Amino acid sequence: RPMVVLKGIPVSPGVYIGEAFLLEGEEVRIPERFVPAEKMDQEVQRFEEACKKVEVQLGQIKAVTETQLGPNLAGILSVQVQLLRDPSLRQRILDRIGKDSFSAEYAVAKTLRDLAKVMANSESPVIAQRASDIFDLEKRLLRELLGEQREDLTHLQRPVALIAHDLGPSQTAALDRNRIRAFATDVGGRTSHTAILARAHEIPAVLGLE
Repeated sequence: RPMVVLKGIPVSPGVYIGEAFLLEGEEVRIPERFVPAEKMDQEVQRFEEACKKVEVQLGQIKAVTETQLGPNLAGILSVQVQLLRDPSLRQRILDRIGKDSFSAEYAVAKTLRDLAKVMANSESPVIAQRASDIFDLEKRLLRELLGEQREDLTHLQRPVALIAHDLGPSQTAALDRNRIRAFATDVGGRTSHTAILARAHEIPAVLGLE
């Protein structure tokens, strides 16, 4: 069988030869769902509880990252915490629930995906790369709202090269370097937070393979 060579953006140097692990099921399609007026308070509460859980998760990952890499690199994860706490963004999601009668998960997906698309299309590379932070936060919130477990990378039995559509900064910071020896993704660029963390962790990585 001829060898297939894929070329992307080299963001963290190194070579790894070994088994590949394909991370699937990261892109969740959220159907448009409306809720009756009497359940609005319940949807708001679901959203608020998901925010609290995700903030705890990010705090734990940030603490470990600070121990391993120092406060400057751990600060990358503060971006998502700031987004979670941003009053205007929260209000946009709450308006989708209260005024548009959206379910909590549809309100989160619709609001954050629309914002990520705007950022991804920015002429500024720095702003465009921040779309990954938005998607990363959205995945964590939806995981809590839907009660679904993504594939757990901690259960891998042997070292692999991780292959994914995208890896967010919080996912990259939490990777077990004993098992994840390298990774490659469809999206992302040299200045993304994912790339910065990959270099800091010295994990060989190629992004933007499309």
